[in-house]
Amino acid sequence: MITKKELNILFVKITSDYYELWDILLVLKRISKRNIIYKDLVDFQVLLGKALFKLSKKHISITSEKKTLITKKHTLAPPWFKNRMKLLSNYQDIIDNYIRVGRSLGDSFCWLFYHKEKKMIEKHLKHPLQFYFPQGIGGVGEVTFVERTQVMGRHITLFHNISNFLRIGDVSYIDAKSFTLSAIGEIKSQKASANQIQISAHLIGKKRKLSLQRKTVTKTKTLEYSDPLFNYSLNDRLNRQKSNMINFLKIEGLEYDAKKKIESTFSIDFKKIEEAVHSVKKNGFYHFQYDDGMIVSIYKKKKSNLIKPLNKVSSSIHFPAGDDLVSVVKNSILKKSDYNSLNISSFYYGDQNSLNWSFLFTPPFWLPISPEFIKALYFQEIFMIVTFNPASIIEKLKSKGYSVIIKSSNMQFSISKKIGNKIFEISDFSYYLKLIIRYLIKEDSVLSIIDSMTKIKFRRKAHGKRLIIKPIIEF
Repeated sequence: MITKKELNILFVKITSDYYELWDILLVLKRISKRNIIYKDLVDFQVLLGKALFKLSKKHISITSEKKTLITKKHTLAPPWFKNRMKLLSNYQDIIDNYIRVGRSLGDSFCWLFYHKEKKMIEKHLKHPLQFYFPQGIGGVGEVTFVERTQVMGRHITLFHNISNFLRIGDVSYIDAKSFTLSAIGEIKSQKASANQIQISAHLIGKKRKLSLQRKTVTKTKTLEYSDPLFNYSLNDRLNRQKSNMINFLKIEGLEYDAKKKIESTFSIDFKKIEEAVHSVKKNGFYHFQYDDGMIVSIYKKKKSNLIKPLNKVSSSIHFPAGDDLVSVVKNSILKKSDYNSLNISSFYYGDQNSLNWSFLFTPPFWLPISPEFIKALYFQEIFMIVTFNPASIIEKLKSKGYSVIIKSSNMQFSISKKIGNKIFEISDFSYYLKLIIRYLIKEDSVLSIIDSMTKIKFRRKAHGKRLIIKPIIEF
């Protein structure tokens, strides 16, 4: 039976590990890529991998207990059964939150080495996320492999299971000089003897196959595992995974004209956000108008969610009596507009295990904003809530000659403008609204991006054809 005491011991250790991981990230942020200390790479990935392994294992143990209780339900007192199941679910929610925070740290780490591979990140994101860390021999093998083969020649081993966005294969090999992807691979582990496992790495590279000798290693003492029999054909599964990796490394898609590349600057008011964070008192709210159509609310907790998590309060946030949010929100309402509506969402952390962030965009950690703010955000010492009214940007578009069609009540708009004998159209304006809501890019910057796209000149043979423009946002 899972006890509160054993979970508290686990959470205290994981919290300590996470703060150590944060310190390593700060070191990586403050030094140049040429001066990266490879010991930091080893320590970070192994420490985070072991933490996620233990958290996932505990989550599975709780699931197992719940299943056992269900089979014995007829022998248990109904009130006790109900309360116990509710308590176990609460434990799992807390574990999930720990995993989410850990993976956020892993995303920041992995992005440093993968940020030049936007097309590859897009391919990763087309596959489902495996939120829980692999268990059994497989999980032990992955952590051990990364720990012992962190660097191969001039290549850095990047561990996929510590991140949210690396989803194809188990590892990537990044060229330490160019910071570009050279290969991805699958790690397979099998029991070799009573105290040994055999680890094989199957790597597929862009230009040439990278090879690793098979290694037999002693089972690590810090990661315990059960010994389930493989209930699948290892070769069949490996062949499917190899096929996925080969397809992953093929760059396919729309052809584009590199000469048609345009650049447009955008603005995020980091200073205003930092000033607001300093203004809010602990266990209190602070609301301010960030932009014409946006209100940002900041809630600062007395303590991080990672401190004494089992004394967890409700995850919902309640505004106190007399709060001035309503009066602030009124400033974003345009009286004569037909496009007034309010969209309320949290900044960065989303519902359940999701993030309100795209990994094609620079993670918060690498933004030009104070580390203190980002640490408070990652470790849930503060929460940011964004209230956005699209009326302002829609009216600005209309004043510039754009036509606007409401496609649904959930902020779905179609934007178009006639330019000579051509039609410029944004059939799904939600992408640009997300730039504002999720990444706090100013409305005028988004308008500038859209205007710059209307000025692209195409060759005459493009007449009568539908040409697709794909914006890429980078710092």
